[in-house]
Amino acid sequence: MKAMSSEQRFWVAVLVIGGYLAFGAAAIFIPHAENATIFINTVLATMGPLVGWVVKGLFDQPRAEP
Repeated sequence: MKAMSSEQRFWVAVLVIGGYLAFGAAAIFIPHAENATIFINTVLATMGPLVGWVVKGLFDQPRAEP
């Protein structure tokens, strides 16, 4: 499989971050049951570091072996 170009990595990162922000906006503005708030907050708190990890992984350059 061919590696992604830097432009492709950029747009994947934009989509990942945009999806996270869209989920957060939906969680705030779409009415939901009171018990769902704990679930939504847990998902958002878990997704934040995962989004950062995915985006960082997209742009990390492999290290040269000594």
